[in-house]
Amino acid sequence: MKYMLFRLLTFSVLYFFCTSSVFAFGPDRRQDQFGIIPGYLVVPAPYVYPGLGKGWMLIGYGGNILETNVDAYLVAISGDAEGYFGSVEEIFVIPKYLYLSGIHLNIKKYGLNMYGSRGMESEKDDFNIFVGDKYILNKLETTLSLMERRIEFSLYSQNQTGRTIEIRDSKGENPQTIPNAIVFKGQRNGAVLHLDWTDDLKDPREGFRLKTTSDFVAAVDTGSPEYNIFSYGLTFYQPILGNSTWAFHYFRSDAFVKTKGNLNLKSILISSGLTETQADTCILYPTITGCAAQISKAQNTIKANKNGSAHPLGGQDRLRSYPNGRYQAAHTQFYGTELRWNFNTSKDIVDLIFFSDIMEALQATFFWEQGSVAEENSELGKINRSSYGTGVRLIGGSGNVYRFEASTGNEGPEILLIFQYPWSGETG
Repeated sequence: MKYMLFRLLTFSVLYFFCTSSVFAFGPDRRQDQFGIIPGYLVVPAPYVYPGLGKGWMLIGYGGNILETNVDAYLVAISGDAEGYFGSVEEIFVIPKYLYLSGIHLNIKKYGLNMYGSRGMESEKDDFNIFVGDKYILNKLETTLSLMERRIEFSLYSQNQTGRTIEIRDSKGENPQTIPNAIVFKGQRNGAVLHLDWTDDLKDPREGFRLKTTSDFVAAVDTGSPEYNIFSYGLTFYQPILGNSTWAFHYFRSDAFVKTKGNLNLKSILISSGLTETQADTCILYPTITGCAAQISKAQNTIKANKNGSAHPLGGQDRLRSYPNGRYQAAHTQFYGTELRWNFNTSKDIVDLIFFSDIMEALQATFFWEQGSVAEENSELGKINRSSYGTGVRLIGGSGNVYRFEASTGNEGPEILLIFQYPWSGETG
């Protein structure tokens, strides 16, 4: 029944959107939606991550390469976490109608924060860092674009694999080697419908947009679950102060399990690298050294295998004062508001050795947001976490958004440097 309601809502909105009468009331596009103004950025940046190490990253971006619509990102990582991340977007197979995008990530050392419990009740330092020596992710997406990019429909396929070799505490200390490395795999496919009733796809100042996603998470072995994730994000843009806007965003994501995974604590501990004797010991004495982190992870796995996992909160898109993936459960709810004040729209040309673009706007932003996750739908919203902050952005003619923000919340401040608007990622 819930699947049918979700699909009915999506197709009803799509039908409404496709009627000519809708566009008669909507804002006109204020600029070409297939602009080819080129831009680039090359900048080095240091990194330090507890339990992982330190080193340097070289960040590169090219927008509208060779005066086409192709955008590309590359992050090359040296030091303790050697590897690279690359993406290519908007390779048009049929000009203005059909394009391809892809992502490839290959890291030789990584660290993931594994919190003591899913949901909203874990404390700031209630996590262990699971360190691995391999992580590979690939994603390919095909998008059909119609009506000056007001309607876009995408299909994607994504797979990932990794290997965890040791566990450290929240400070990155006291390493505990896992007897048998934990190898994990993931596979998901999905569809995305993006309806954009604004004055500009990449820099909206008026109107609204709706993005719905339907993800199918496949079972990669007999112990993992199979489930669907249905999500939607709705954003409204109210123009104020001439060229500025006040944005309001709501996001909802829900997992629906088709086939449950393994719910046996002992077998999950064994599959996580422990021997049968070690698993029995940890079940009997869960607080002894080396067992607490394994038991917490196994209990989280049981919840994920039983309920599935909706899109999380935390990171660059939603609840920005919290680490990426900070809060996760079967259901997610989020809402936020953001004042975007364009205090300079002079369209100056910036041409430096490491950076080149046309400055469409210099923007100051002030934002507040709040979200909640829960295993049961009825519990959603009973415990909330908030973020608020400010930042400065440069809106480039190449379509990129150079974004620097400082935010804070219940667990302290975070600094963010990224290259896209919030609420615009793959999850809505």
